[in-house]
Amino acid sequence: MCAALALAAGGAQAVLDVKGVDTAQDPCRDFYAYANRRWIESTSIPDDRTRWGVFDEVGQRNDHALVEALDEARRSPPAAATPQGKVARFYASGMDLAAIEKAGLAPIEPLLALADRVVDAATLADALAFLHMRGVDAGFSFTARPDAKRSDHYLAQLFQGGLGLPDRDYYFREDARSGEIRAAYSRHVARMLELAGASAADAERDAARSIELETLLAKASMTAVERRDPDKTYNKTTLAGLAEMAPGFPWRDYLTKLGAREVPQINVAQPDFMRAFARLADHGTLWRAYLRWHVLNATASKLPARFATADFEFSERVLRGRKSRPARNREVIETIGGRYGTEPMAQAIGMIFVDKAFSAASKARMQEMVANIKAALGDRLRSLEWMGAATRERALEKLNAMETKIGYPKNLDRRGGGCGEFFQETFIFAVEPLFMRSERYRPRGLRARNDAASCLPDRPIAI
Repeated sequence: MCAALALAAGGAQAVLDVKGVDTAQDPCRDFYAYANRRWIESTSIPDDRTRWGVFDEVGQRNDHALVEALDEARRSPPAAATPQGKVARFYASGMDLAAIEKAGLAPIEPLLALADRVVDAATLADALAFLHMRGVDAGFSFTARPDAKRSDHYLAQLFQGGLGLPDRDYYFREDARSGEIRAAYSRHVARMLELAGASAADAERDAARSIELETLLAKASMTAVERRDPDKTYNKTTLAGLAEMAPGFPWRDYLTKLGAREVPQINVAQPDFMRAFARLADHGTLWRAYLRWHVLNATASKLPARFATADFEFSERVLRGRKSRPARNREVIETIGGRYGTEPMAQAIGMIFVDKAFSAASKARMQEMVANIKAALGDRLRSLEWMGAATRERALEKLNAMETKIGYPKNLDRRGGGCGEFFQETFIFAVEPLFMRSERYRPRGLRARNDAASCLPDRPIAI
């Protein structure tokens, strides 16, 4: 509920917001109105947000704590080799707008040049391997996740992807709003290509080609409802099986260039999509336009202001209803860690946050509290009269196997190795720093086990 218990990021004091409670409402008849009505009527969504609630308020306090911590780190930089030192320099470079403007498109010119060289399936495989390692999720998505039917092992995964709009249905809905979005998207793609140096006519032509290819990929994509079926999206096969399933694209070459040449098994989540993708792999003209656009789309927030502004106007104002851009420091923080903490530098910025807001002593107190709760539960299980001996034994086994995860991982690496070693820190060259893995984390090292306590449980490409 909106009028809820909220914890300040920097302390243990809790505050119950009772001003939002509408005592004129009967909580037994409509508790939601009783708890929230006054808050809803008196609160507006900030212009730089798309939603607002208690969790957003907590997030805002967390952002403030991070900004303070990062500004302190800029004034007194941590040791250069530590994750905190690297993320502090990365943040500082992200705040250096003059340097970003001066760099222009130089950081992504190698990616754009590679897109321009695509003429067939072989050169497409080269381009996609290079781009996927740098966070440009074009064509499809390759990653590694725990095997859905053997969760203690990682499994290489192929997923549908490569769309510029949020979902495949955006390309086919016939309502007025969807038509407006598609028209705005077409103008946006052309605008970005023109900003990157294309003539107005060439930009319009290549935008049409890119959207044509995206529409073909969307047509072959599963709907959101179909993707929820765990059986339909579990299609484990070998590399030879993949080549037979989706002929026309050199899968082995792609994986070799990606660094995953020894993948023993791979899950193809959407076989129909992969077949359609492979059939399109030789359409070089379409792919050149498409890849050029997707490089710009993936990196726009890290490019000069004209690109970042154009990206905001469509991706945030048109699609999400955001009225104004967030403060620059918030944009940089989100770039570093990702909206959901999934980018490679997320743990490094997390170290800075917990140093500011959740000390080792605080964690120890929480661990003691949880241990006491578990002990009390164990005592209760042992004394329940209605529980049989066999059930009690299994219940206690389950309790003892329960792992507590509080604040941050047990093996948080503060030495600059491990999770920190593959971070570079120059924002204007963020294609490399944000997305490039070190040799340790590239898919060449095909480890089998899923370590639940690993510092990056999902991001490393490992089998």
